[in-house]
Amino acid sequence: MIANILYELEASEHPLIDLKYLLTKKTGEEWNHLLSMEDFHALDLLLACSDACGFIYNNAMVTMMNIAELGDASILISSLGKALFKSSEEWLTSIRENVLHKMYFPVDKEAIRKFASSKLEEKPKSQKRKP
Repeated sequence: MIANILYELEASEHPLIDLKYLLTKKTGEEWNHLLSMEDFHALDLLLACSDACGFIYNNAMVTMMNIAELGDASILISSLGKALFKSSEEWLTSIRENVLHKMYFPVDKEAIRKFASSKLEEKPKSQKRKP
């Protein structure tokens, strides 16, 4: 299922994607606007599951790369970062402005294509979704 989601978001078309990419359908419409903690948890879950499946890499090396890319804004992605704000909404605004386009994750394009296409082929034609 995760491979199919990533395939439909066209993550399999890029060797490296940012977090904003995971929030946007291939039509350009955002499926997640990151306006609530529920939205944040959905993005976090998608990234964690994608990493666990080996479709997107978020290992120690990637984390260090992202911390370096974020610079001073890297505090925002720590547990302390959220505590610096009066509300979750303020923290999410800062995440949207300072983090989404600066955190990058390598993608295993072939793994996504292989798994997504094998699962898509198993669906009956009446249920098959166009990528």
